[in-house]
Amino acid sequence: MKEMQPQPGLVDIMRYLTKNGISKNICTRNVGAPVETFVKRFIPSELSRFDYIVTREFRPTKPQPDPLLHIASKLNIRPLEMIMVGDSFDDMKSGRSAGCFTVLLKNHVNGHLLLEHKELVDVSVEDLSEIIELIQNMNKESLLKKKKNFNLDMYI
Repeated sequence: MKEMQPQPGLVDIMRYLTKNGISKNICTRNVGAPVETFVKRFIPSELSRFDYIVTREFRPTKPQPDPLLHIASKLNIRPLEMIMVGDSFDDMKSGRSAGCFTVLLKNHVNGHLLLEHKELVDVSVEDLSEIIELIQNMNKESLLKKKKNFNLDMYI
């Protein structure tokens, strides 16, 4: 936990989502303590409310779609109204299998996913703040019926 680092644009996307009343959720294979530490350390308290945090205690874990389907069910939305943001094969596989829009947070380690598993990735970004424009464009294009039904599942 000492080596945790926030992804670029984390506070920007949290501010945007909070300001616009967009659901924020975490879907991770970490246990609760690292998630709590991450949130306390890197997300300002006024931006740190999440609707659901699903950790490895939920079974089955990613890459199965079940954790995301669980969150969609709790939010009373369809998975196609969700965005799964992640940085691994398991994140993209879980999101695609659940029927979510998938966003790969690209880095120096995972770029191969865009070549080897491009069918799992709808869009890639290098900075979480790039998702703001993606959401705005989706709303403009009426891909989502209601902004309030837009979900961001963050992988940390």
